[in-house]
Amino acid sequence: MLTRGNDYLSRIITSQNGKEYDYRNYDGMKKTYVIWILPQAAKKRDGHVNRINSKLENISGSTIERLESYDKSEQIMISKRSMRVVIGSRHR
Repeated sequence: MLTRGNDYLSRIITSQNGKEYDYRNYDGMKKTYVIWILPQAAKKRDGHVNRINSKLENISGSTIERLESYDKSEQIMISKRSMRVVIGSRHR
């Protein structure tokens, strides 16, 4: 699912080209989200909620990039076999 989510996110970002941003101005690119609700997840994953996003890691030097410069996509994966909806730390 993560690879599939990356594919979706890539296509959503690419679809913004020419509308939200172009090759001369990438600052208009909007952050994109994919939310997966997996009602038939494996039992061992039931109740899990995972977030996958970008992280900057300086290998050498101390350059600090603005979060808005690279944080352009996020995936949320909700593995829930029952019909209860998880909101924060409370169940409904």
